[in-house]
Amino acid sequence: MRLLAIFLAMLVWVSPAAAEWRQAQTSHFVVYSKDGEDALRKFATRLERFDGAMRAIHGLPDKDLGPANRVTIYAVDDASAVRRLGRMGDDLMGFYVPRAGGSVAFVPRSVDEAYQEMNPESVLLHEYAHHFLYRNQPAAYPAWFIEGSAEFYSTARFEEDGAITFGIPPKHRAMELFVWGNSLTLREMLDKLPSELNSRELARVYGKAWLLTHYLRLEPERKGQLTEYLVAINRGKPSLDAARAAFGDLGDMEGALRRYKKRERLAGLRVDPSVIDVGKVEIRTLS
Repeated sequence: MRLLAIFLAMLVWVSPAAAEWRQAQTSHFVVYSKDGEDALRKFATRLERFDGAMRAIHGLPDKDLGPANRVTIYAVDDASAVRRLGRMGDDLMGFYVPRAGGSVAFVPRSVDEAYQEMNPESVLLHEYAHHFLYRNQPAAYPAWFIEGSAEFYSTARFEEDGAITFGIPPKHRAMELFVWGNSLTLREMLDKLPSELNSRELARVYGKAWLLTHYLRLEPERKGQLTEYLVAINRGKPSLDAARAAFGDLGDMEGALRRYKKRERLAGLRVDPSVIDVGKVEIRTLS
């Protein structure tokens, strides 16, 4: 009996600390995490800064979404927990479930060393970039652009003065860009559906899609071509035909992309803090 009493006392002492979840609510997010209050507040604030910067770039108003339309984020222990929830394979780092109301994202609080320099925040920002695109700019998008755009935003750098810079090169895609990058041609990426690519080609889409998105968005001589390409697709033009019309000769563009990625320094897209509004962050500990 004495041993049982000691065991029950240990359960009472250990359980609350082990199971202490907190909720953070902001204008656009509801976050559930086991992080401490300060860390969770910082995390939620960064998400709001990210959203505000994206709205500023796209010229979108900051409307009151209401509780039902905020994105709910579950920050679980690690990538293994994400894979158990997602049931989608060994490479899953996070996933997003779009819904008419109350979209949900699952991301890890920590990442194994095997994932190189990818961190939990970049995984979440990638997933939220998908949500932002679907919700605010619904249209027909080619698969490469959906992933390339999400990668473009996912490496956002949060500056000390409150600014945010998009387009920072993703170090976790270095192998795809510089070692395996030439094994998937621009034509193949533009022309094929994800279901038509083998697993190796599909894995290499992310790096090349980031590079193409960065090039089209930030290279002055290509200004307006990405918009022209997307408009053509939404008017029913096949992706490859739309690309040739907007970008010109794809062989020439392939060479230009190879030279572009070897530049000593690539430009970024900076958003001034004066146009970013964070709003309130409310935190409570859950029972």
